[in-house]
Parts: sequence; C-alpha cells; structure tokens
Amino acid sequence: MDYEMLRRRVEELPFIPDSQTAEVAIKSVLGHLASRMEEDQARVMTASFPPSLNYDTLRSHQQTVTTISVVQFIEDIREQFGFSTGDTHNLIRTIMHSAKGDFSPDTLQEWEKHLPEDWAEMVEEA
Repeated sequence: MDYEMLRRRVEELPFIPDSQTAEVAIKSVLGHLASRMEEDQARVMTASFPPSLNYDTLRSHQQTVTTISVVQFIEDIREQFGFSTGDTHNLIRTIMHSAKGDFSPDTLQEWEKHLPEDWAEMVEEA
C-alpha cells in the first residue's frame, strides 16, 4: 500500500481540513478494522501495510477482538471527527478502497473470512 497516495486521497476529500486529520482518520479507520480480527489475522493484514500503519500502531491498545458493529463503527468515526454521516461514509469508503487496492482477491477474501459478515460486506463494497 502506498501510504502517501492514501493520505493524499483522504486529504482531497473536501471535509478533511489538513494532513494531520487525514493521518488520524486513516489510523482510526484501519485500527477499527484490525480490532475486528483475531490477533494473528490482524498481524498478517498489518504486515502488508506501511510501517506507519503497523500492528502496534493500529491495534496495540486492543487486547481482544472488539464486538463493535459496522453501524457503531460509522458512528464512532462520525463522532470522533464531527463529520456528517454522508462524509463519514465517504471517508471510510475512500480509505477501505485505497487500502484494499494493492492486495490480491485471495488476500481480500482471507481478510473477509476473519471478519463478521457486516464488516466483510463493507470491505467488499469499498
């Protein structure tokens, strides 16, 4: 994954005020995703990410898999940044689409296999 390209895509969203917000948003979205996987699978997924998005950065604070639903996840991101629901959906879609763009269909299917159905659908639809 090209982190600079991902950050630029997020920065280009009209509701993202600066690069710092873009970086925090990327870490928050991908951190939530990693927190929905078992540790072994989250480590495999994050091993493919750039060093700034490693396992320790995205999930080290999370001891167990969270049970948060996609609806709760969207609300958490919306509240964290103060975005509208539509902007929050756009942010998540942009990050997920960009993040998964560099991976093979087999890798993505492996990720989805280790996610709850609603999360797997969200990743697939991005």
